[in-house]
Amino acid sequence: MSEQEKKRQRALELLRAQVDLKVIATQIKVSLATIYNIRKGMDPISRKPGTGEHNKNEVEDIKKDPPSP
Repeated sequence: MSEQEKKRQRALELLRAQVDLKVIATQIKVSLATIYNIRKGMDPISRKPGTGEHNKNEVEDIKKDPPSP
């Protein structure tokens, strides 16, 4: 296991133990942004708000006013 993988694994353990993010960054000697990215990777993949659905107003406007030839 590389040094980077060891740090990531240790960060995951500390995140699961609900240790403060700044404390984790200091202990492992990585940036706070790295800890945020690791934490983001822990979250299960789910639908993000606002993606994948059409704007209903635009769809209704298209149905009402078909383009003239």
